[in-house]
Amino acid sequence: MRAKSAHTLETDPYRAGLALADQLKPLEPDVVILFSSIDYGGSEELLQAFYDVLDAPELTLIGSTGEGFLETGKTADMGACALGLHFDQEIRHAMAWRSGVSQHSFSATQEMLDDLTTQLGEKPDLAILLSDFHADGTEIERAIRQYGVPIVGGFAADDNFDMNTCYIYANQKAQSDAIVVLGLKGPLQFDIHLAHNLEPVGKPGEVTQADKTWLGQVDGQDAMTFVETALGRPVSKVDQGILTLNVLSADNPEKKYLRSIVPDLPSDLEGFHLFGGVQKGSQIQVCMAHPEEVISEVYRVAETLERGKFKPKAGLIFSCAGRKHLLGNEIEHEVRAVRDRLGQDFSVVGFPTFGEIGPIRTQMGWTESFFHNMTYVLLLLGN
Repeated sequence: MRAKSAHTLETDPYRAGLALADQLKPLEPDVVILFSSIDYGGSEELLQAFYDVLDAPELTLIGSTGEGFLETGKTADMGACALGLHFDQEIRHAMAWRSGVSQHSFSATQEMLDDLTTQLGEKPDLAILLSDFHADGTEIERAIRQYGVPIVGGFAADDNFDMNTCYIYANQKAQSDAIVVLGLKGPLQFDIHLAHNLEPVGKPGEVTQADKTWLGQVDGQDAMTFVETALGRPVSKVDQGILTLNVLSADNPEKKYLRSIVPDLPSDLEGFHLFGGVQKGSQIQVCMAHPEEVISEVYRVAETLERGKFKPKAGLIFSCAGRKHLLGNEIEHEVRAVRDRLGQDFSVVGFPTFGEIGPIRTQMGWTESFFHNMTYVLLLLGN
């Protein structure tokens, strides 16, 4: 496997695609993974440029919009980045996608994964998934868990938590309300790392009322009162996208994940929406993220990479947009920590997401893949 990443700050969609494709052309990629800011407005000219320059009608392209992009040599609020992968016919791959994921999150995901299996003739060894953020992350998680394959990915985003629209890229199509997956099968080595340990505040509580992504009551009191008691102050707009709940699943003690409060906080005090659901009976605790600790944990992850069982050639980063809002310009550490450890030959791309997908490493090994918030997911690829 060979890999190369590229970025552009070009504002015109077609010219941006040309700039990225020109940089990747010497690689003759089999797969391109593309992340762009929302500024291109879902223009399919961005995608068409890759097929015009690379002259490869069989090229598989997947991607999404994000709140900016992350790339080996650049992090920016506007522009695009791409990762090209060349497999030398050793690794088989296939792409599948579905629309209507906001209303049918579970069935659309399930049908898409079944389609992926049909194309490959068997389940992949690894899958990379991208979804419109209007989908129910917990329903997508449920379909992923039933599929039983390691899946890593993120939810597309717009800008500054506008929560308006986003786009999913599947070959030459750019669509909203869609979900896409890339499956890889063959002599591929990969590793997955998560950074999601935040400082808890206040006492844990039991979820006593919840419905999908709506959290109504904790310990019998309204959820907002529980949160503000833990904080010792009212929730403000400054907390939006950053204020997070650490959740321990009621049916799976190894499942530890974060849930962020949706930015458009309601005016009443009867509860609020989260980016993903929580189960009744789960234990939750309010957490606050501190910039220095968030950065330190990424570097702690990076320190372990040199001890890996293979030399990574490429990487994907799915980092919560809440982390970007917390870190500001320091978001570049999410890339720098990895690049500095793995060297200039290592290529990586990523984007600030509205939800992250990945398994959790435990003493017994990897769990199934879960839906996360306020989390940094790093996927390493090699062979």
